[in-house]
Amino acid sequence: MRLLLGTTGEAHYYLGLTRRFQGRLTEAYAAFYKSTWNYEWRAAAYYELAMLDCRNGDFAQALEHCESALDTNCQNNKAQVLKTLVLKKLGQNYRSVLSDLLQMDPLDHWARYAAGDVED
Repeated sequence: MRLLLGTTGEAHYYLGLTRRFQGRLTEAYAAFYKSTWNYEWRAAAYYELAMLDCRNGDFAQALEHCESALDTNCQNNKAQVLKTLVLKKLGQNYRSVLSDLLQMDPLDHWARYAAGDVED
């Protein structure tokens, strides 16, 4: 399947989401990577790549993708929380990242869950 693209990575990003929901994860990964070339979609695409990396158990690559997402948008709370979870999986210090996030946004439910403040 070929896409006709304009000047945005949006089409590839949504193709990646579609393929992810279809369970076609290899195709989703490729589509998300293609959408990273466009600044507007870079943070979201790298976040999705990190999620797929986690699903595959590749936490080192997930950390790199989280960092890339945060390089583009340092206020991306989802990427910050995912980074803390990845750091924890890698046995690295994650508490400072989580603490900084909770100081900036104490109402972030996912961050509070990751910190153990919220139950299922």
